Amino acid sequence: MIKIGITYGLVIAVVIALVNSFFVDIYGVESESVTSFLGFLPLLVLAVGLFVAMRKTKKEVHQNNLTFGQAIYSGIVVCAIAAVSLGVIYFFYYQLINKNYADKVISMEVPKMEKSNFKPTQIALEIAKIKESYYPINVLIGTTIFMLISGIAISAIFSSILRTKDTFTEIVKRK
Repeated sequence: MIKIGITYGLVIAVVIALVNSFFVDIYGVESESVTSFLGFLPLLVLAVGLFVAMRKTKKEVHQNNLTFGQAIYSGIVVCAIAAVSLGVIYFFYYQLINKNYADKVISMEVPKMEKSNFKPTQIALEIAKIKESYYPINVLIGTTIFMLISGIAISAIFSSILRTKDTFTEIVKRK
């Protein structure tokens, strides 16, 4: 089960990172439709990856007999690997590859703030918050926490779907 968790966790992290960087590089961070899509995309990739990994675990590890606890454990292993891996990828991405990403976000947000009649002190505070949120260590921690919480929630949902459901006769036979 750990091998499946590592494999699918790494695949999920790499797919999210590649697709995010593709959309940001091609369409730019300024595009509203792209930024709203990129907010949803990691959850979609995580959900698909978790579902496939949990089904594979059910078939290959547990011979199509998966309890809720086994399913949740499988999902947590996958999302933990994905969360830490994606956090590390983003850490290096913002540290080495795209150091100016926060400046791009700021250049997109300042005109919106000015249009909304923000005071200069409010704009300065928001700029500081944006810069702080893209510090590599904050990206590492934030991405890891977001992916873990989301993954655990998605795992719980899929666990109830994928677990082997006991029928009344199976329960009586065991007793």
